[in-house]
Amino acid sequence: YATTAVSNIVDGRFGHNLGSLFGSTYCLTAFLEDYTDRGMWHGAAVSHYAAGSVVWHVRGPLVKGPDTHGAQARHSLFDNYICMNHHASGGGRDSLPYHLDGYVRWNNTVFTNSTFDLWVPDGHTITQGSVIGYKTLGGLIPRNAYVEGFGTHVYPNSLYEAQLEHRFGALPAWVEAAKAEHRKFMGSIIVDPGQPVTPPDDSAANLDPTRGGLKIEGPWLWVLLPDEHLDSTIDLLAKVSGGTVTEQHIATHGASPGDIVGDYAWTPLKISPSAANNINEMVSAIGWNGQERVVYGTITIDSPKEQHTRMFVGHDDTLKVWLNGSLVHERIVYYNAYDYQRAFPVTLKQGQNTLLVAVGNGTGRWSGYFGFQADAEYTVLPFAGVGYALSNYVLSNGVFAAAETFTVDLYAENVTDLAEWQFDIDFDPLLLKVLAVHKGYLLESAGTVTAFQEGTIDNQTGKITGTGNATRDGSSVSGTGVLLSVTFTAKAGGETQLRLNNFRFVDNTGREIPAGPLYLPLMLKGTLLWDVNADGAVNILDLVLVAQNLRKPTSTNSPADVNSDGTINILDLVLVAQHLGESTSGAAPTTIAIEDIKGLDPATVQAWIDHARAEDDGSLAFQKGIANLERLLTVLIPEKTMLLPNYPNPFNPETWIPYQLSEPAEVTVTIYTVNGTKVRTLVLGLMPAGIYQNKGRAGYWDGKNDIGEFVASGVYFYTLTAGGFKATRRMLIRK
Repeated sequence: YATTAVSNIVDGRFGHNLGSLFGSTYCLTAFLEDYTDRGMWHGAAVSHYAAGSVVWHVRGPLVKGPDTHGAQARHSLFDNYICMNHHASGGGRDSLPYHLDGYVRWNNTVFTNSTFDLWVPDGHTITQGSVIGYKTLGGLIPRNAYVEGFGTHVYPNSLYEAQLEHRFGALPAWVEAAKAEHRKFMGSIIVDPGQPVTPPDDSAANLDPTRGGLKIEGPWLWVLLPDEHLDSTIDLLAKVSGGTVTEQHIATHGASPGDIVGDYAWTPLKISPSAANNINEMVSAIGWNGQERVVYGTITIDSPKEQHTRMFVGHDDTLKVWLNGSLVHERIVYYNAYDYQRAFPVTLKQGQNTLLVAVGNGTGRWSGYFGFQADAEYTVLPFAGVGYALSNYVLSNGVFAAAETFTVDLYAENVTDLAEWQFDIDFDPLLLKVLAVHKGYLLESAGTVTAFQEGTIDNQTGKITGTGNATRDGSSVSGTGVLLSVTFTAKAGGETQLRLNNFRFVDNTGREIPAGPLYLPLMLKGTLLWDVNADGAVNILDLVLVAQNLRKPTSTNSPADVNSDGTINILDLVLVAQHLGESTSGAAPTTIAIEDIKGLDPATVQAWIDHARAEDDGSLAFQKGIANLERLLTVLIPEKTMLLPNYPNPFNPETWIPYQLSEPAEVTVTIYTVNGTKVRTLVLGLMPAGIYQNKGRAGYWDGKNDIGEFVASGVYFYTLTAGGFKATRRMLIRK
């Protein structure tokens, strides 16, 4: 409880956990650095019911990202964590219904090769997280996360420091002292880099086991070719793609994530440096199963200078290797391999080098190991990608489900030395209309002057042509950032996609940078997602429809399942409440009309508010949703208690007596003749504050006296007594 671990460095050979907050409460881990030879298997871990944890300033060349698996933690802050990935699988079932409640990432960096999606650990949904000022180089934004500053860091740089300053009125002196002490500590030690694993078998020709460097884990880009055999005379990429892709082209220029070859797409994946069946394990994890197949993998490495070195390989079964467009090694022989087997001379040119490997598999184990001489200097470059972020959407079965008006941010992911970009955008004019195109910030982020081209919008043919941007002085930018934002309106519902044509990323040497994917699937609902009854307006009727189905089994695409997570719960109710007053006309939200709330009970709305407050994770959706529910409650609860005119009046023989209560009260209605004789007393009981106007809620008189006889025609008076309130009105029976 309330322990602190500050300024720790882990070096030498890698191990399991970098740091662990297990079952802890209000603990701080700060200035944690991973300098092990491969990076610890897990990053800074916060799990097993830990609560109130702060992980602040974590980094290292190969450091793994925040780890929240295993009975997932609550109220965890990861602040300024420079990381490679995120581990959140396992344990979700143990923490329901507060799975990852209060999860916050602040000014982190995420290098992930799969969807950064907090919804799916263990197959359970989780409470909404907050992802603020993070830079991600792969994957999708979590659909249930409140995201701010996507693609760039935000101010304040550290949420933890800002919280301390807010709480104490000034930043405590120990904060800067701890930073200075850590810098001093780092400067005083010699980091042990550890030792790379070397091959156990030195019998193969040309192998120098003392010179085999670290194996390249990637991520590589891989594509599977099923039912094929690696052959020295056949270009399998050309065969399967019908000639649109060749080994020579990929070996020279590389590939882009999402590009199709046959039935499979180039997919970024890491390969284990030590597992004896590493390719099988890699491809099986994403469902690429079977026997008799070939996998191609490509990666780009940057060399600071020209180097005459050696490449080390091991393979089970067959292998071909290309470097910068040239076939440099080929072994169409079946082997068993657990590590490096042989080495051969290669030349790394200064700058970017493209490596392509092909590994065949008959039956049984399937493995591959690739690296260079231990003294070779190079850096594995991440793959450039094209990313898409949408406003006003939910993610349904991997497809963006967009509301009537939405904005698509198109951004470059993990790009190196980008100096120019251009592309056209094709869309379906029957389903979509472009409203506006806006310039992104990536090329300008380095302070350079650019030549932006907005392009030409043609909503008749469904094209935006001629968009692009370039630096005027030949400078370049690396990293992730928005290139272009396009605002659409949905003209109708249906499935469609955006596609980029005439696409080019160019670096400052004129070299084209492969990137993808060049398409974005969309599902257009044609109405606001929160307009449950599809009447064109988000109002109380939509809230009631969701409330009527809370916790009931739901069918696929049920309109009451607003966030499409397969469950109708308080999150759906909050989403509708957040957007009360909106309409498909695009008008600003309006006040809630009284006719929309007939038949609704203030106690019911109060129960919704109480439930929402219990689940509140501090996100904008909850804040606005609860505020709108409270606003609705004020409409339902009048400012003062009143007795209203009965209806119908005159009547025969029955009438309804409406009233409203500003506070709960015992309510009775007493009916008198004109001379003051009591005819009937209606005891309505203890009634909560609210409006009792319609026939289902108002007082009711059937025209009979206390002994069950119908009264005669004439004028009568009725008196409402509610606590200390009393009022009388006149009514007329006409027979």
